[in-house]
Amino acid sequence: MPSTLPLELQHEIIRLIYRISQAHDIAYATLAACALVCKSWTQVAQSLIFRRAPALTTRGERLNPRSLSLFVRALRDDSRLGVYVRALTIDVNANFHALLEGPLSSAEHLPYEDGKAWAAVLNLCPRVEKLKFVGRRSGWDSREVRDRLGTVAVRPRALEFVTGISTAGVRTLLEMWSDVRWVTIHGLDILKIVPQPHWADMQLVGLELRPSDHRTVPNFNALESEDSSLRELVLLTQRWGEISPVLAARITSLTTIVPPPAHILERFTGLEELIILAAEEGFSPPNTVHHLGYHPLSGMHAARSNAHATNVAAAMSALPDLQLVTATRTSSEAVLDVLQGACRMRDVDFVVYPDGYSLPREKNLDWI
Repeated sequence: MPSTLPLELQHEIIRLIYRISQAHDIAYATLAACALVCKSWTQVAQSLIFRRAPALTTRGERLNPRSLSLFVRALRDDSRLGVYVRALTIDVNANFHALLEGPLSSAEHLPYEDGKAWAAVLNLCPRVEKLKFVGRRSGWDSREVRDRLGTVAVRPRALEFVTGISTAGVRTLLEMWSDVRWVTIHGLDILKIVPQPHWADMQLVGLELRPSDHRTVPNFNALESEDSSLRELVLLTQRWGEISPVLAARITSLTTIVPPPAHILERFTGLEELIILAAEEGFSPPNTVHHLGYHPLSGMHAARSNAHATNVAAAMSALPDLQLVTATRTSSEAVLDVLQGACRMRDVDFVVYPDGYSLPREKNLDWI
């Protein structure tokens, strides 16, 4: 029997089911079940299934071969599915010989023999907005990047470099795709990738730095420019170096393991969003903050996490414009109770994300 609900309402129901199932790690199984309910549910379920594909291995360094094989075969069987893809992970060492044999689709051959397989896949995903690169650390150099991706029609607006691309290769990609607005870098020195003052020319809105050692002291010299468009900074290190008042004053969103020392934090005069993984006693964010997030790493000792939550709750009283407080499901019930109680006293919205400190960015890919 056909549904009498408007199509838009059906879509919202499926999206709500998807968000709830994310918290229980059954999102894709749930969407697959939704796709079998009726024809009107199939399209919206497929759009969410293929939005971020394919999946990584448990360690996150390579693509899961089975996931990649199913993804490529799905594109081969129905190239229309590619229009749903918004975020795609590229494993530079993927063995396409082992994934499939024959053409990718009736009109698009998969030329895996000459290293152009990923270009063929990308050309079937015209609306890709975020690309993530993984693989062996040696990976593609500048020449290989141009040979393998120089002909693709997509123009992503967010890039994440884990492994698989050399420093020169990263620089080449950033030159090729001038529309990039968000860059995430794992373990690479930003000064070696794009020297000053070229960061200002790129018109980046957001930059995420993930040093291989959390004790690394970041170097912000490459970002020091009066013409910089940088507004959002994610810095996963436990140590802070010097950051100029000019650069700090432009940042409106900051995500970090620990807040900067007080004399540096006070330079962030325009900060509206602050997301932290830890908060020591005496923590005092700028009074301009509208969104305060405490997203502790999973596995943090319960007593320590509770203490950090208490420090965050105490800091809320000094924020006159606070509108939103967020946490994650990795937090203990005691942490959530502390934050929720403080929000009720302040009449502030409280939202719990399924997992991960970066979810505020990941939950809405459409901004890119």
